[in-house]
Amino acid sequence: MQNELPPEFDLLWDIKTMEQLHAILFGAMHCTEVELWELEELMCDLSMPLPAGYTPTLKAGFPTTVWIDNNGGYQEYAPTYEEAHKYQRMQRR
Repeated sequence: MQNELPPEFDLLWDIKTMEQLHAILFGAMHCTEVELWELEELMCDLSMPLPAGYTPTLKAGFPTTVWIDNNGGYQEYAPTYEEAHKYQRMQRR
């Protein structure tokens, strides 16, 4: 029996079962351009354990999205609307 995943995986990447998810994490081809860190981040957000024997690409506590200011500094939260013009959003790739 295949374990169904929360709907977010299907909506974002057309991944329907835990078996599909684990196969992709271990290198199987998939029809969408999904980054492993994105899967890991969603699994973490949903309190899902990573499969046994899998080495995560994300380090605990390391931000995947930051806002970089004009001087090269960064912050892990979105700037206010008034200050948004001073920042550029960057995502880990």
